[in-house]
Amino acid sequence: MGLKDYEVTSKMMEYNRKWILEQFRSERQILDNGNDLNRKTPSIFYQMEPIYYKVGEKMISEKEFIMSVKKIYSFLINEFNYSLIGKKNRTNLFYDVEYQQDESIISISYENREDYLQIILFRLNNGTLPNYDDKEKTFHLENLNKKILSLLSIEDFEENIDFFSGLTPLNQIENRLLKSAKELRLCLKNIYKLNN
Repeated sequence: MGLKDYEVTSKMMEYNRKWILEQFRSERQILDNGNDLNRKTPSIFYQMEPIYYKVGEKMISEKEFIMSVKKIYSFLINEFNYSLIGKKNRTNLFYDVEYQQDESIISISYENREDYLQIILFRLNNGTLPNYDDKEKTFHLENLNKKILSLLSIEDFEENIDFFSGLTPLNQIENRLLKSAKELRLCLKNIYKLNN
């Protein structure tokens, strides 16, 4: 039994998003050739690409995003001994802030046009980033949440809420950053439970 048409399209869109993120992270130059003149409307793939955005959309500035990440994720430095190692931007469309501790890197990235926030923990492979789809070395926060959060006690969650109680989000993106920071801290504190 094969996939239905909408399932195929969904898988293709998911692959396209991953591919675009890999291109942004690789620092390759990305060129936009514009609309295909033989089409009335752009393909769904072209429409999803952050290069194709409408002028005038409200977007978050690089400075605002980086300041928010540094404030909300300061626990990575203070509690887990990570270091801020990089801040990347591709015009005003894609921002990536990275923290490193020994052989792991945490990437906090945001696609402005898509309003897509993503947190990934990478385990370095001989000092280099693994492939985006490497399930042994690349851990997306949503997948870590599924594996770890169900193993925690109410006390773990209460302590985490107390830890972040002094932070008040100033806008929608800070609200989302704070939610993911709470999840990431719980995962980092309890990641050892995955091996037990």
